[in-house]
Amino acid sequence: MNIGLLNARSAANKAAHIHDVIADHQLDITVITETWIPSNAPNAIKLNIAPANHCVLRSFRGSSTDCRGGGIAVVHKQTIGASVIDLGKYSEFESLFVRVNTSPQIIIATIYRPPGAVSAAF
Repeated sequence: MNIGLLNARSAANKAAHIHDVIADHQLDITVITETWIPSNAPNAIKLNIAPANHCVLRSFRGSSTDCRGGGIAVVHKQTIGASVIDLGKYSEFESLFVRVNTSPQIIIATIYRPPGAVSAAF
């Protein structure tokens, strides 16, 4: 299984490039940080980062009125079953936990800490 990680810094503006990277490297699962896709974006934007025959799971930083940036996505082939594991929300970092239904089962834990000072809570 091929797994990759991209820091997109605006996946909506780079969907075609993301599709190319996934195809060129034959990635089964691709974790994307800094998607910059807000929770209130149209589905056409939310789903466009996944190429044909792929699915996307995501965690949003917030809506377009909350703040700019952030967001995590996991793009996986449709033939690979995957689901989000809810471990709560954290104020010091963004996270997305995904269970991949393979044998053996894989848990992907993605944690992204936005730039800035690190607090004692982190």
